[in-house]
Parts: sequence; C-alpha cells; structure tokens
Amino acid sequence: MTVKDRETLELTSPLQILLKTLANMPEEILEGETTLFLQLLYNQDFKQYYSMEIMKHYQTMIESVIDKIVDNGDPLIRHFKALDSSLDRVMVQLFNAPNLELIKSKNLLKLFVMVLDNILKRCVKSGCNVVNVRDPRIENKLYLRPQGDLRLVIAHQSVAQYLLEERLDVFTSMLDVLILLQWMNPYYPTRYIEFEEHNEWTLAIQLEMNTMAIIFQLVSRCHLIIRPELEDPTETSKKTLLSAAKCTLDRLYNYLKQESTLRFLNGKCPNTSVSLHIPLHRTLSAIMAKLVLLPWPDVKDGFLSCLELNYSEQEILALMEHPLRITVWMAQIRANRWVDMSEDFNRLELIYRGSFWHDQSMDMDILLLQFCAVARENMERAVFTRMAERFELKDLVSSPILVHGNLVGDKVSLLQDFMRLILMIVRERRNTGMKEEDCLRYDVIQWLCVRDQTYSQLCRALSAVPVDHFKLTEMLDKVAYFHAPKVQERGYYQLKAEYWQEFDPLFVHFYSNELEDAQERAINVGKLPHYWRIRSYSDFKPPYNRLINLLHTEECHQLLWNVLNFVSALVMKDSTATACESLGVTALQMMGLALLDRRENPERFPAIAKAGTSNPLSCSDILHSIHRSFQFDEHTRTMDWGISQPTSPSIFDFLLKLQVVENAPRLVDSVNYIMQLLPASSFNFISGASKYRDFNLSSKSHARVYTTEENERIQKKERQEAIMAQFKAKQKAFWEEFEVSDDEGETGSATFATNNLEARSSVQDLTVVPSVGAGSEKKLVEPIEVHECAFCRSECGSNDKSTGWIALVQRYNIPKLVIGKRQGVYSKEHANNIVKLSNVTPSGGSPSDASAKQLVVCMEENMIDHIPTEHVRCCGHQMHHECFQSYHASLFKRDYGEAIYEGKSIIELCKSEFLCPICRRLANVLLPVVYQGSLSKMMQASLDDDLDNRPDHWMEFWNTCKTLPEALDQFAFQSLNVRSNFSKVEEASDLPKCPVYWEVFASNIAHCEVETREELVDVASSSTALNPASDQRTWGGDSGHWIAIRELGKLAMVYNTLHRQKEVVSKGEKLKQMLLQISRFLPNREPLIHNEDFRSLFTSVYDVLNRLQRITEEIFQSEEPDCEILNERLGPAIETATSLYKPISSVYSSQISNRNLDGHYGRPPLWPPSEPPMLEMHQARGMSEGFAPGDDVDIKVKETFSSRQANSHYPSESENSILTQIDMEWSSAFQKGNVFDTDPFWLLIGLLSAFPVWPNVEDILLLVKFSYTVALTQVLRACSKLQNNDDRNVLTPESGWDDVVQYTCLPFLRRAALLMQSITGEGCKKDYNGPGRKVMDALYLQQELGLANTHKIFNTVGGVAEPSLIQQLLEHNLLSKEHSLMEVPKVVHLAPLPIVYQELLLRSISEKCIGCDTVPMEPALCLVCNVFFCCGTECCVKHDLAECSYHAEIEGSGIGIYLLMRSTQLVLIRGGRVCMAPSLYLDQHGEDACGERQDESESSDGPEDTFLRRNQLLHLSKLRLNEVRRLWLTAGFDHDTHILHISQISVGTL
Repeated sequence: MTVKDRETLELTSPLQILLKTLANMPEEILEGETTLFLQLLYNQDFKQYYSMEIMKHYQTMIESVIDKIVDNGDPLIRHFKALDSSLDRVMVQLFNAPNLELIKSKNLLKLFVMVLDNILKRCVKSGCNVVNVRDPRIENKLYLRPQGDLRLVIAHQSVAQYLLEERLDVFTSMLDVLILLQWMNPYYPTRYIEFEEHNEWTLAIQLEMNTMAIIFQLVSRCHLIIRPELEDPTETSKKTLLSAAKCTLDRLYNYLKQESTLRFLNGKCPNTSVSLHIPLHRTLSAIMAKLVLLPWPDVKDGFLSCLELNYSEQEILALMEHPLRITVWMAQIRANRWVDMSEDFNRLELIYRGSFWHDQSMDMDILLLQFCAVARENMERAVFTRMAERFELKDLVSSPILVHGNLVGDKVSLLQDFMRLILMIVRERRNTGMKEEDCLRYDVIQWLCVRDQTYSQLCRALSAVPVDHFKLTEMLDKVAYFHAPKVQERGYYQLKAEYWQEFDPLFVHFYSNELEDAQERAINVGKLPHYWRIRSYSDFKPPYNRLINLLHTEECHQLLWNVLNFVSALVMKDSTATACESLGVTALQMMGLALLDRRENPERFPAIAKAGTSNPLSCSDILHSIHRSFQFDEHTRTMDWGISQPTSPSIFDFLLKLQVVENAPRLVDSVNYIMQLLPASSFNFISGASKYRDFNLSSKSHARVYTTEENERIQKKERQEAIMAQFKAKQKAFWEEFEVSDDEGETGSATFATNNLEARSSVQDLTVVPSVGAGSEKKLVEPIEVHECAFCRSECGSNDKSTGWIALVQRYNIPKLVIGKRQGVYSKEHANNIVKLSNVTPSGGSPSDASAKQLVVCMEENMIDHIPTEHVRCCGHQMHHECFQSYHASLFKRDYGEAIYEGKSIIELCKSEFLCPICRRLANVLLPVVYQGSLSKMMQASLDDDLDNRPDHWMEFWNTCKTLPEALDQFAFQSLNVRSNFSKVEEASDLPKCPVYWEVFASNIAHCEVETREELVDVASSSTALNPASDQRTWGGDSGHWIAIRELGKLAMVYNTLHRQKEVVSKGEKLKQMLLQISRFLPNREPLIHNEDFRSLFTSVYDVLNRLQRITEEIFQSEEPDCEILNERLGPAIETATSLYKPISSVYSSQISNRNLDGHYGRPPLWPPSEPPMLEMHQARGMSEGFAPGDDVDIKVKETFSSRQANSHYPSESENSILTQIDMEWSSAFQKGNVFDTDPFWLLIGLLSAFPVWPNVEDILLLVKFSYTVALTQVLRACSKLQNNDDRNVLTPESGWDDVVQYTCLPFLRRAALLMQSITGEGCKKDYNGPGRKVMDALYLQQELGLANTHKIFNTVGGVAEPSLIQQLLEHNLLSKEHSLMEVPKVVHLAPLPIVYQELLLRSISEKCIGCDTVPMEPALCLVCNVFFCCGTECCVKHDLAECSYHAEIEGSGIGIYLLMRSTQLVLIRGGRVCMAPSLYLDQHGEDACGERQDESESSDGPEDTFLRRNQLLHLSKLRLNEVRRLWLTAGFDHDTHILHISQISVGTL
C-alpha cells in the first residue's frame, strides 16, 4: 500500500476530504464551499473541529500550488489567488479572537513561519542566500498568505507574549526569514538601471514592508503589556523585549561573522553593491525604540545595563556598516554620483526619506547609528571617524588642510550631508526616549510649517501607518487653527503663531522643496528672523544622552576648522558663495550645539586654562579648540597643537573673518550667534588686543536677517505694494473728483483734471441720458470708463475699431423650470394665504423661504417663461473685433497643427469658444459696445428734435460707426447658433437681425427677474465678473449678467435705427398688424368699450404706432429698393408679407427643422485633423475673416471643406431628435387677433422692436402702461373666475383682492422696471429712501413707472348697472376665457438633501433608475429633479447619449447637476463639457469622502482612502450647496474658472 493510499484511507469524514482536495477545486466550487464553511462556523463546536482540521492541511494546500508555479503567465497563479481569497475569509473568522489552545496544540506560529520560509527559500537566487525579487512568487505576492495569517494571530497581545516568553525558537526562525531579505535587490555603480522597465525596487520594498509589519506588530504588542499587580507593571514588557533584543543581537552577530558578510564589510572596491534592505538590522532598531521608553533603574546606561551587550569596538563598527552605507548611498544620489546609472535613483531617495516608508527604513537606520555611538564607552571618536571614512572625508577629520583643491563639486554635497548626518544623530529624538505625544506634536508642527495642511495631507505626511485619529485631532486642536472649508477648497489647519518657535530647519523628513517653503514661511509667517539658530534638546533618555559627545571629539573640531577655512576662503566669490554659506551655517550649527552643551553641563569640562599654559592633546573642550592654532611638522607629517600660534589661524580667526562678509547674511548671523555663546573669559586666550575686533553683538543678534533670495522676494513684494498703494490713491482721488451724488442739482457739473487719469482708465465724455420718470430732465452721471483690449492691450472705445464685451452665450431654462412647477389656485382664500406666506405687502419685503410662492397668470402659449432661450454673461473685459478674429484664427491654426493652446480639451472651437486672455473665463462671442460719446450726443440730438426728423440724425451716427453693423451681425449669428444648438448655421445670414437682439434682451430680463426674486448669498467665487455693476447693488443677481443686460438693451435700441431693407419691411408689416389689432378696439376711431381711460390709452398707442408706420414708409422709400424685397412687397399673397413680420425665431426654426443631434455635444468639426477650418466656416458663424490678415488659404483645401460641408448629414424630424424646437413668437398675438391673450412683457418687447428710431421716454412709458393694462386685465379675469362673477370689479377695496392683484402683477412690473433701467441707464431707486430690496415692491414700482392710477381704467363709472370692463371685453370676444391664476415657486431650490450623507446612501440602495426601472450599479441623484439615474452605464443610452446626459438635455437645456452616490462627488454636465466638482458632503475636518489624491510615487496601499473607505461621518456643506445653487441660477458653471479648468469635453458619456 502506497503512502498516498494510506493517506486516503485516513480521511474518515467529509470535511477531511473537502479540505484535502480544496486546493485542486475549480474557483466556482471553491467559492461555494467557502460560503458554506462561513455559515457553519457560527457553531462553536464545528468551528473548533474545523480549525483543527484545516491546520492539518494548511501547509500542503499552499505549497502544493506554489511548487508548480513556473512563470507569471502560469494559470495556477490565478487559482492560488482564489484559494488565498477563500482562506482569507475563513482565517478572519477563526482568529478574530485569541485561540491559544489551538495555537499551542497545533504549533501554528511555527507552522506559519515555516510556510513563509519555504516560499521565500524557493525564490532564493542560485549561489547566494538572498531572495530574487523577480521570481513569479514574489511578483505575484504569494507570500502574503502566511504573512497575513501570522499577523492575524500576533495581533493579539497574549499570543505575542507567548511567542517571546515561551517560543523564542519561533522568533529565531522569523529572524532567519529576514536574513533571506538582507541586501536583496542590490545595485552596482557600473550597471545602468531602467526604472521604467523594471519594477524590482517596488517589489523589494513591498516584500520588506509586509514582512517587517509582523515584527513591528509583535514588538508593539509586547511593549503595551502592563501588569498592575506586579511591583513593576512593565516587568513583563521589559522581559519580553529584552529577550527579543538579545536574540536579535545574537542572530546579527552570527550574520556578521558569515563569510559573505565579512567580504562585504571588507570590500572597498568601487563595484561594491548597495541596497536599501536590511530588515534584520531594523528589527533590532524597532526593539530598542520600545525599550528606551520603559523605566530603567540605571540612570546612566538605561536599558544597556540589562542588555548585556558583549560586542567589541570592531563588532559595533561592523554592526553600523549596513545602515551607514545606505546613508552614504543616499548622499551620493543627492550629489548626482549615480545619475549616469539612472536618473530615477532620486525616486529611491525620496521614498527612503518619505512618509510612505521612513518609519520603517530611515528612522530605524538612524536609530541604529545612534545606538552604535553609545553602545560602548568612548565609542564617539571611532564612530565619527568611520562615518567620515565612508563619506570619503577622512582627511578632513584627521589633519588640517590649508588648500582645499579637491573639495569641489560632489565633494561639497557629500560634506554637507555628512555634517547634517552628525546633527541628525545628535538631535533626532523620535526613537530615543521621546514620548509618543511629544513626537506627534513635533511632527505636526514641522509639517504645518511647510504649508497649511488638510487633515488627509497631514495623515499622509506623518506616516504610512494609519495614525490615531483621536490623538491627532486633539493635537491639532492644541497647536493649530482650523479653517472651515470654502466653496472650492477643503478645510485646512494653520499653525498657531506661538508654536512657530518650535520650527526645526533640520527636520529629517523634509524634501528640499519642502525645506525651502518652510524656511520662507518661517520668516514671512512665523516672524523668525534667525530660524537657522538651532537649539539643543535635553529630553534624551540614557544611554542616548551621550550622543552629544560626538561634537566634543578632536575629529569633529578638526572638521570644523577645515570647513571654516574652506568657507572663509571661497565665500567671497559669487560662484561659490551659496554653497559656502550653507556649509558654514551647518558647521556653525554643530559648533553652537557644542557650546550650548558646554554651557549647560560645565561640570563635564575642565576650567579654562590660563594664558600661556598648554593643554593635553586628548582635550575635547570645544572652547579650547576654537582658540587653538596648529603647527605642522614637515618631517613627521603630524600636527602639533599649541596656543595662539602666530603663524597659523584658529577657528576664532575664521569667525572674525566671516563677520565682515557681505553676501552671506545667514552665515554672518550664525557667526554673531557663536560669539554670543562664547564666554567673556575665552577672549583672554587671544594674545594681543589687536586680533579681537570690537563688535556690537546685541544689535546684530536681534536684527532681521534675510538670505539673498529672500531679499529679492521681499523687495519685489514691497515694490508691488507701493504700486498698488499709489494706484488706489489715484483711483480714490479720481472718484472723489468726478462722482456725482444722487442729491446733486439737475444741472450739476464736474471739472476734469487730466493728470488724474491712468493709462487703463480715463474719462472721455459725460453720458447724458433722460430720467426714468415722466419728464425728460437731463442729469450728469459718472464718467465713462475706458477699457483696454484684452488681446492687443490698446485702448478701446474709438469709432474706427469696433469693440465688444467678451461674453458667453448659452442656452438656459430657469424660468421654464419655475413655470413648469405651477399649480392651480382654486379660491380667494388660497390666493390670500400665498400672499401672506410670502410676506409681501405694499410696504413689505421679499423672503427667500422655500415655502414662498409667486402668483402668476398662466397661458399655455405665448409666455416667455415657457421658452428656454439664450443667456448672455460678460466677464468684464473687452476686445477689438479684429483682434478677436485674429485670436480665434490662431486657435484654429494651433488646433490644426496639433499644438498646445490655451483651453485645449476645455473649449470647443467648432462652437467659436475661447478663453478670455485676461481672466481665463469661457466665452464664445463679443457683445458689441457702442461708443458712448457718439451715442450720448446722438441720443440727445435725436430726442431734442421731432420724431419725424430722428432718422436723419441716426444716419449720421451709422456713417460714423461703420464697423458696428458687422459686429452686431456677428453677435446675432452666434445667438442663433446657440439657439439652434449648432445643428446648422449657414442659412442665418439672410435673416433679419433686429428681432434677435430684442428676443435675447427680453429673455435675459426674464431670467434676471426670476433669479433676483430672492437675495442670493454673496460668496467669493471665480465666476464673479471683474467689474461689479451698480444694478447688482439694487436688484441683486450677477454682475456679469448685468453688464450684458445693460449692453443688450442699448444695442436693441440702437439696432432699431439701422435701416436695412429687410429690417424696415419687417417693421412696416409688423406695425400694420399692430394697428389692425388695436383698431378692433377703436372702430372708426370710436371706442368699442365705453371707458374714457381705456379709449384714451388705446388712442394714444394707436397714434404713436401710426406715426411710426409713416416714418417706416418714408425710410423705405428713401432707400434704394431691393428687387427681392420689392417683389415680396408688391406680391398679392398675404402669406409672403406675414413671413416677413413673423418673428425671427420661427423663421429660423423652420429653416433648421432638420436637427443634428450631435451638434450640441461637441459634434466633431466638419474637417478631419488633417484639414484646417476654412473661411466659409467663419463666415457661417458671423466672422468676416477666418484668419488674421496676411494668412494664405489653400484653394484645394477650401474646396475640400466646401464639399464636406455640402455632404454633411443632418437627421430629419423622423429620426426622433431630442432637441426641443424653440418658438419665440412674441408677435403671434397680433396674427391671431387677440392682444389680451399674449404675454404682456412679450407685447411690450414687440412694440418696442417695431420702432424705426430711438423712442423718447414718454413713448416707452406709454407702451409700458399699455402692456401693464393688458397684464392687469389678465389678472382681473383670472381672479374673477375664482369668484365666478365677471360683472364684479375685484379692484374695489371691499373686494379684498388688492394684495392678490398687486402680487400677481409684480413679475411684470419688475421686468418692465428692469427694461427701463437697462434702456435709460437710470436706476429705479432714485426717489426711494427705504432700505435695500424694497425696490421690488409693487406699489413703488407702479409709482416709478407712472402706473399708480392705471387701475382706474377698470372702475365702473355708471354705477352697479354699468358692466365692468372685463365683461365688455368678453361680450365683444376681445378677451379669452383661458386665463387662470396659478402659483409657482418664488425661490427655486435644488433637491432636498439630508444633513448626514449615510441617510442618503441608505436611500439609494433601494431606489430604482427612472429610465430602466432597476437599481443602478452606479447611482447618480439629479439635484434638480430629485430622481436617480444610472451613471456611465449602457443600459439607458438614448440617441447615443448616456442617461445623465440625456436627462440634462431634455430637462435642463444641457445643464445637469448629479451627485454620485459611490463617491459623494458632484458631476456638472454642460452640454458636452463635464466636470467632477468638489463634494457637497464633508467630514469634521472639511474633506470629502475621497480625501486627497496620493502622490504618484506612493503606493496605493497608503493611508489615503478613495471613495467611501475613509469611514468618516459626512455632513452636508450648506456653503457649497448654496454656491452650486447660485451658479445654477445665474448660469455661472462655465463662467467659474475653477470648474471650467477642471472640466473636459466628454460627449454624452455619463
């Protein structure tokens, strides 16, 4: 019977059979068995039985798979990972509590160590005893299975104690495993390494870190053993750690005696290998770091007295050899000695010192060097000499060198690192007795000195091991101020001023750039003028309190003499001044520490010798060495020290010489500090008073000292501050001289002083505009500010060059969203309650409560609020149109040449997008600017003359501004392109442009009115325009939007005076239709309605329109007729005439009814990357030139572009386009024959757009009154329907409808006031003395607009028997019965979110996607609609758009705001532009669930978690939520520079 058969017969239970075959099972069965075992493990009897059985097969099931693995492509690797995952789940359940009985009975510790040892031995290189990290078992981390199990059981303190008390043989076996890792992955000075192709260094670091984690865990658990019942509660901890230390020292002793190690120690050839890995040495350091923290009775030697170290001096020097060589290697890398082997060696140096690994590598190596320096009595000189020898600086510590000819280049860098290493050994307290709390305090302060840090940045900087969050938070509360997170920033901590005194410029973990930042902040922020004056520390525990003796050796003093000799000789040269200053400061820091120690411990040093006496050669008193001179014997080649030898300089002489250096301020200050530390009696050593130069120490010591670079920065800052102060003074004087107050006289004047004008802002003219009131008084306003072109930086504002505001035109639909939430009002009580809840009375205010409602009269057609239109916003800068064309053409050239340009991957050039050259905000058009000087004069001359003569004045204006019409057309083209979603643009050139301006102007006023119904909280944001508008202070809203509204109103009025034939014909036909409809109320000039006020109003409007028609006919006759227009005019068909006065939107919509879906989402341009855009494309977008003047265009490529443009496919309506047809038929009421059924504000805009001249204020106010009468009629009709009585007048005081009517008319009144303010330039608060936002009240606006008595039209004159005006209109079929009173939200809010994010997360678990009706894999919550969608999945793709993009296009005109539930990040979709914005939910430290992104050099296993792994309670940030809402309401997402520049073009992928 074979062994295998015998083993099979021994398997008597199903569990044994399953476990025996577990390693060979397929993955699916293995997963099922593991799930079954996990369920059965809840039974304690089965758990005990299962534990016993699985340990029997543990080694076999792992090694049976590992032995068969040959290479990385072996399928067994995948099988082993499945087995590893199964065992991982089971082991956690088995050992989540200590099971010492099982561990002892099955000898599990030995088992796990043996399996780990066997795996690593299979990876050993042939011919040596070191692991080969290129072995597939190492590359695939198969060693993690036994490592993880060992860490799992040692995590229990009782197991760790058992291991070191009773099973030292197991600990020895663990040390034997570490020997396999000693000096692995070595590097040689003669072998080139390509780090990008080889990842051995990462594999080796991960292998050592994972293995050493067991040691650190074991030592930490034993250190925490406290037994209060004993006389010494730490006795057990001492016993276990001493056992571990002795065992480690014995194993190190044997390792150092091995033949291979002896060859390494004696090897001095340049080809000696170097490595970062000495885990056996670092084990000893880890144990000693805990031993020193325990209380020891011996106050001199501490734990050394109990360690019983029997190493000789040479053995101790051998013990420090490995960590010393690593330290020297790092210094050589910094000195660029290894740059020929690979430039990426710097990465190893950064990792060695960085937070990812320093607590297990560099800190342990430094501690071992410190231990070796104090391991025996009088080891200091030998240690100092050995370190100098390894740094190739032995000559500098053995004898004086007069000429430092070989101390150049990398030698200087090595010397600097050597002295810093000495200071590090002397001063580093982290593992030499410093308490954990003090160590945390020290580290936190140093990192906060570098910069203000977020919590996750601090965690990452402190250690790769997760820190104690409670202790860290407590420490931060003590030493730092917490700054709450702002809109686009995380919360961060700032060091308190009183803790800057603890800044340590020799902090060992600073990188070079971090040290520079900390030093600069120490001066500017910490106000430390002498931060380089380091202090000594006295909290070293024995035996490490003897480390300072390194600075009291003859070798150290000889080094100081040589360094200061070198520095004093070369510091005067500019080429070597910087390096010499740094060397000198470091040397003086060493000297300063020695002098401080001598001052604090005078009993350790002999008294100062009398002058003329000699001192023994063995004297190590730094004070003696400072004043001694040497005498060199040429025959014996030895030095002979004497006192005050006149032939040779002393250290003191060098100090005197360095005091007069002028180009090294830090060095001079350090010398002065040394002079302060020298006792007065020491100067008696100097023979003769002539050598001692008198100096004033007190004055210099307290003066502020700066380096050369710091001086330059400070001087630059002072110059900038002086320039800004001068500019502010001039600006203040300018405004004080020219500002016109509201209470000035009507004929007030201002005097000009040209010497107060700056180059970028000057006064050219005073704007004279009519007042908003009923009269036409004139008033001087503020002087006109002259801007400079953002491209050429020349002055803007002349007539020879057209100028425009840099603006962004985009589709937006906030008014439509508001009106879409309308609900019916069913009773008078309901309406009155809405008014009361909104807290709006004739003298009341306007709240922003979410429950507030606004009453409106809703009509299914012809409401401006129903239509998503163009939103215009300016950044506050201007540009010449010629410069814009050149700039845009250069962007196309760069894109064609695949060159880098500003905004690449952010802007869509095919949509004419670009970034403002100054503020870097997104723009896509120039909003034309009319030269204010010419416009003001023309307006005044036109208003002073008769209406019939005004066209002549404006002809003169257009002759002066010859470039303005083209600029106006370009803006109109772009507006139409945005309106049609860039689906097709070439037909736009034949359309009238004047209606475009009025439509865009009207839609922006509507948007502004909805936006300013509440007072948005002002938040500092990069979306705010640079030039705040005065209108913003009155109404609120966004200043960039106000700039656009003011300019659009002016341009719409100006365009009325541009008499193009098609524009004139369109106006004429429109006026005919208006007159026709108004004449229905005045048949034969007699009133159809028996109401005198009504007749007077309609008659006045009729007269004005009649005069305008006559002027239009005269203008048309004076122009040279266009054959096409003439034929249309003379044609018999009315449809032809109707198409001319049909609104531009409907004409344009009919021409582009075939939409291209891809147009909006950044449709690829019509040219491939190999073909540039040609002239036709620019002309189609309103640009007269596609390239800058002088550019040649290849005719063949132009033909190619034309053919591509002609053959481009646009899908028809049958292809189910998702884009809504935009219909803005504001004149449809006239076509349908019912004035009272149209939106009154659209009616007002339609009337104003028909003017062929600039109207005076009286005419505008008349049309406002006419439109308000229509609005009031609609409101009264809607109110009368609620009481079912059209005969009763609801405006009587006893009716109780007063507040309801006024509140319902408020939106129209606000829009009319906004329109008047934009057109006339006058604010609506000139006569109002009340506070703030009460300008929004209905009564005040009625008075301001001259509408206070309009309601009298509806009063009955003949008593009760007389029918009301509403009844008369209904009887004559002049008023529709479809008007209904509705309520809409007054304040638009995003979806309500819970305060704690976990509540929202629980809700998302069960919520289904509204598109596919399944629970999303990646749920995204729409913050506008409060519904869930699938994000980034293919299950809900429609029209080639993912679910979120499709929903944003349908509901938000391309704008979508989504909250990703898996990461709490905010996704902002704007057409084809997507941005991952900061989260709305933050933890107590002001950071989101993702924290900070890790550095690329760090491992993914670091402390910085992603998504929801940080396990922090997240709370809603109302500040961020309000800012997102503000940007959403003000259409500011693409105008916010932060959001814009972290966005990217992504065509419907989310």
